[in-house]
Amino acid sequence: MERDLGEKDSISPSEIRLVLIGGRWAGKSSCGNTILGEGRFECGRTRTAQSEARHTEVEGRRLIVVDAPGWKCSLSLTEIPERDKQSFKLNASKCPPGPNVFLLVIPIDCAFSGEQRRIVEQHMRLLREQAWRYTMVLFTCGDILGKKTIEQHIESEGDALKWLIDKCRHRYHVFNNKEKSDSSQVTQLLEKINEMVRHNEGSYYEVDEQTLNIIETKQREVAEKAEKRRRRAEEQRQQMKTVLEESTETLQKLKIVVLGSRGVGKTSVGNTILGIKETEDGRRTAHSVARQGFVGKTEVTVVDTPGWWKSFLVYDTTEAIIEEVKLSMFLCPPGTHVFLLVIDADASFNADHLDAVTTHMELLGEEVWRRTIVVFTRGDWLGSNTIEQYIEGEGEAMQSLVERCGNRYHVIDNKNADDGTQVKELLEKITETVAGNGWEHFAPDEEIFLTIQEKRRQVEERATLRESQVKARRRVLSGMVQSSSIIVTTVLHCQS
Repeated sequence: MERDLGEKDSISPSEIRLVLIGGRWAGKSSCGNTILGEGRFECGRTRTAQSEARHTEVEGRRLIVVDAPGWKCSLSLTEIPERDKQSFKLNASKCPPGPNVFLLVIPIDCAFSGEQRRIVEQHMRLLREQAWRYTMVLFTCGDILGKKTIEQHIESEGDALKWLIDKCRHRYHVFNNKEKSDSSQVTQLLEKINEMVRHNEGSYYEVDEQTLNIIETKQREVAEKAEKRRRRAEEQRQQMKTVLEESTETLQKLKIVVLGSRGVGKTSVGNTILGIKETEDGRRTAHSVARQGFVGKTEVTVVDTPGWWKSFLVYDTTEAIIEEVKLSMFLCPPGTHVFLLVIDADASFNADHLDAVTTHMELLGEEVWRRTIVVFTRGDWLGSNTIEQYIEGEGEAMQSLVERCGNRYHVIDNKNADDGTQVKELLEKITETVAGNGWEHFAPDEEIFLTIQEKRRQVEERATLRESQVKARRRVLSGMVQSSSIIVTTVLHCQS
């Protein structure tokens, strides 16, 4: 039976359940604290790695706020890990029986482009079309509006933002998180949520039971496989520790080459190992470069290398980068002890990525795999998940890569570079790998170096010749222009 208008208007929920969603660094946790009236969620440099629920009493009503991990605004849905997609679908289950509203947090100080629209639309699709019925846009950084109204901002920003407001049925609010003492902005938000609840006749977003069961089953299977992998890795390490205890060999000098695609944090890994605390300037590594330092009593050389495009096979990589990757082996004579293959743990890893890694790694020779350890960066985004759960959850491509490297892997939290235990454990794994290879280093083929040097010499000669030819042509053209100018001047003078 349908409610009559009077009954509909009388709906006043005794409990409001809301979930904060949006991109990373949009200000979700800060908004949660503003709504709750106190600092219940950690903000600042601390990243929200897993959903957290907090509750309070507001004007006699129970208020439940769920702060959800943000999505990476530069990645499409196909580029984020499987576990993140699953977790996003499960956010609504953190406030049973389901949220009255999703607050989609959008910062005003960043452009909302067509690309941002696409990423928002993809994530909302995970929640099914009905989620839009329960979604309201919550703008942050309201202080930068100045004298402008939020409506002026929406109209001036362009079609992408107007599309979003339309999808949310013109439900929006703006927060100035720097004015947390201004309770009126929270009161106004709750009033708008009340209107939304009345319009939805007191209903709420319900997590699809079948979807919930499928995800929970998958996560149980992944957890079981992850535990098996962890145990196997630990057994392998125990075997190598026995070898080390029985060995008289020690590593006085350690040579490491760091490899991987662009933007995964290779330079940061090298700096973490060497204890270098200088701020990275964000520039791309264009040439292989060696840096030295001491870790304890061991002299360590780390060679940083240019990255390849994550989904590109070696055939699509420029010759300059291919040469730099090959030359990395010659920057730590007499040879490399171990290769660290860096993978970012906050992104997906599929068959295309595996092919890209394989074709680039094998530039160094087939033997490279038995000396390689997979190093996962951005471990702080794993939250309560283990690295083994990430490996198992990503599927066959990731599992195949780790197996090809002899089930050798390590995870680093680059945001916590001062944590010496993660470097200590990585060096232990490196030493075990070196011992497993008979303490021998990887001796590169000298012919590779000579071939590259000869090729570069020939390129330099041809480039010099081309440059001289271009300069000669320019001189000829310049002479022709001057001659034409003289002829024109003479003709005009004669005519006058």
